Amino acid sequence: MLQSIPAHGLLNAVLGYAPPDASWKAELWGRNLADKQYFTGTQDAGATFSGQPGAPRTYGARFTKTW
Repeated sequence: MLQSIPAHGLLNAVLGYAPPDASWKAELWGRNLADKQYFTGTQDAGATFSGQPGAPRTYGARFTKTW
């Protein structure tokens, strides 16, 4: 049996700050901010169905320095 995954959208964001004439920048980032549950792949093995779940909400901070 052929399985399909419904279309879905994810909310990702990056907020950053880089001062003028500075050699650094700071960013806050987030992926799947709505914490949507979805599958990235499915498999049908007769009477059983399995799927690979998508990543949950993740977030963090990043600091970058250029030389």
